[in-house]
Amino acid sequence: MCDGAGIPQNKLEEIAPQSGFGAGMTVSETSWSNFLGGYLADSGAQSIAMVAPPTAKEGAKDLYRQAGLQRAISADTEHPEAAALFLDYVVNSEKAGEIFGTTLGFPASSSKLDGAVLEGPDKQVADFLDSVADRIGDAPPVPVVGYGALEQKFWDLGKALGLGAVTVDEAVEQFFAEADVILG
Repeated sequence: MCDGAGIPQNKLEEIAPQSGFGAGMTVSETSWSNFLGGYLADSGAQSIAMVAPPTAKEGAKDLYRQAGLQRAISADTEHPEAAALFLDYVVNSEKAGEIFGTTLGFPASSSKLDGAVLEGPDKQVADFLDSVADRIGDAPPVPVVGYGALEQKFWDLGKALGLGAVTVDEAVEQFFAEADVILG
């Protein structure tokens, strides 16, 4: 890495849970648009510009809406109808938009979005999403069972690499060993 081009992992560990961007140590960060409020709070900035990643393909549908929180009903529930009604209410009702705003993620349903009061960072995220609407395509498939544990292993190994605790070869070996266990 070029000297000064990145933040050493040990420094990132010292400022956690802030990111290098939130702590004002980098000029940009690639992340989800709904993290804007956190970045504003961490940095103390009055405003932060959001831009879509560049694309080489005109008309690309290379962006998608990521669920803030995923909700599900257990197949073993004793009250499937009540659970379905509750889930429908939380995901789709205008009243839920009024109550929760964007705290459960940016509303995916237009009816819930209609109930949400969007101001400050939430309004900026809404405006950003409108500005890239022509690039929003289908979301990827639901991750496989165990994805969260595998993603965590990836993050942990990335930190270990940055701290010099493992070599690249060791990290690769550990990651694929973990993937074999998790994915079967």
